[in-house]
Amino acid sequence: MIWPEFRAHNAVFSIRQCIGTGVALCTEAALRQVTAPGGASSWMPSVLGASPAMVLQCASALVRLAVVLAAAQLAAEVTRKMGNSEHRTTNAMPYPATASATDVQNTKVFYRQCQFHATTLALVGSSDFAFLPLYGLESAPFMMTLVRKGLASSLGYHAVYSTGLIIPYLVFTAAKKLEMVSLSLNGNLARMARVKGGHSHNAIWPAILLCHTVVTSALAATPTGAKVLLNLAHLATFIVTVQHFWEAKWMLLPTTKQEKDCNPAQGEEATAQQQDTKENHHAERQNQLAPANTNKKREQHKQQSNKQALLISTDPIVAFGVVALFGAIGTGIALDSRRIAGDL
Repeated sequence: MIWPEFRAHNAVFSIRQCIGTGVALCTEAALRQVTAPGGASSWMPSVLGASPAMVLQCASALVRLAVVLAAAQLAAEVTRKMGNSEHRTTNAMPYPATASATDVQNTKVFYRQCQFHATTLALVGSSDFAFLPLYGLESAPFMMTLVRKGLASSLGYHAVYSTGLIIPYLVFTAAKKLEMVSLSLNGNLARMARVKGGHSHNAIWPAILLCHTVVTSALAATPTGAKVLLNLAHLATFIVTVQHFWEAKWMLLPTTKQEKDCNPAQGEEATAQQQDTKENHHAERQNQLAPANTNKKREQHKQQSNKQALLISTDPIVAFGVVALFGAIGTGIALDSRRIAGDL
């Protein structure tokens, strides 16, 4: 279930989020110093008439834009060398047999939406917002490893991965920052520009950076209107979150059926599994003449079925444990980051 293209993509996107978080954190700490009484003139003079705070913000924006564009280029290069540009890693993931075609399609749309919001957070989000996508990014390879080792099923994988991806939206629902309005808007604009418009990353993300600057400046200039927009953004995010939970209800339905890949494009591992299945069927037909061997095969099949049933039943436990672990780690990192930045 885990293959080289996914490993490379995950590494690129995780590094992108880490750099974006680090740059945002350093910028926030520096802004506190330059905006303090006498803080700016002591180590950072104005440049071309611009205030030190504006210089810091511009430098931070350019660095993060370069990181986002570089990550997009690296991901495209990975796909060119290791994968298929039509059948991306998220589309080739296996789904359990209980997931209908509509369930699979809705899940893929949600995964795609989260990818654009994650990039938006890495580009223009504050340090705590930029960190949030790492929950989903790091839970995916962990759960893929469990699936490959037979410790979890694909149902458990999608449940944990979706939980990690939904965390930023839960934070958006409760956030009191005005930037949340711009982040939600620009994430959707980037998705439409890429998926429906077919524009390149080199055109989309500079435009998103400019749009974010304009929106945040307008919100700062109109406090009353900004408060109304913030409430509307909270409501919209809440509706989207509830909708995803409703569409993901199939993940709560355990099954003991044999899992299948709902995507017609199967990877090398799927092909190998099919070959192994054919060989097993051939061996079983050869052993039909020997009653002892047939009984042994039936016993092995029964044990495998029991193992699969136990595996499915433990998926909720695995999901709860992984989410609790990531929540504890994330809370600790967020507190440490805020302590470093001077909030605590």
